[in-house]
Amino acid sequence: MERVKPFEERFDRYDSWYENFPGKRLFKIELECLKKIHSGEKSLEIGVGTGRFAEKLGIRYGVDPALNPLKLSKERGILAVCADGRSTPFPDNTFSSVYLIVTICFADRPQELIRESYRILKPGGRIVVGLVPRESKWGTYYQKLRSEGHFFYRFAEFYTVDEVKSMLSRQGFKQISGYSTLYGPPPEGRDNEIVEEKLDEAAGFVCIYAHKPYLFEN
Repeated sequence: MERVKPFEERFDRYDSWYENFPGKRLFKIELECLKKIHSGEKSLEIGVGTGRFAEKLGIRYGVDPALNPLKLSKERGILAVCADGRSTPFPDNTFSSVYLIVTICFADRPQELIRESYRILKPGGRIVVGLVPRESKWGTYYQKLRSEGHFFYRFAEFYTVDEVKSMLSRQGFKQISGYSTLYGPPPEGRDNEIVEEKLDEAAGFVCIYAHKPYLFEN
């Protein structure tokens, strides 16, 4: 898959970006937003990559179609398997939460990732989608990098918050809500970012969450 190739070939370069400025700052900001949602229960990250987010969030399981990044993910203590996130090897109703952290923008068919997440979630379980909204300043910035042929972003597709909410609703997810952050300008952002309890298309990073209904819910 073309979208996977950059992460397979330069996984070490991608991972090391988080060790230096501005990657280290942005990682901290996005992590704080995700921590507003994380429950610490049996969780899976689809698109776990090198496992940076999973490690800090206490996510125990991961899946990714690129094999090389999983070498680092396993060093971080993640039980990771190399598989397509649209067809994972897990039984129905396995996890309490499933995370897609900036994963759908690198997916060929994001609706299928959401469908698979629904399948492997327990009733009452939660999906969490980390998103860079397309119309935000950060979305515009990354789309410019894509148009310039950036190695990691050349195949990326960006979505609005409303588009992702629609994907979740079509699959049957309920009670869609979330948090927003990263209002400083790209490419560096700023320190002391706030995390707001709302879904803001203008924010550079948005965490959308929703739950799989119990059998008795409409």
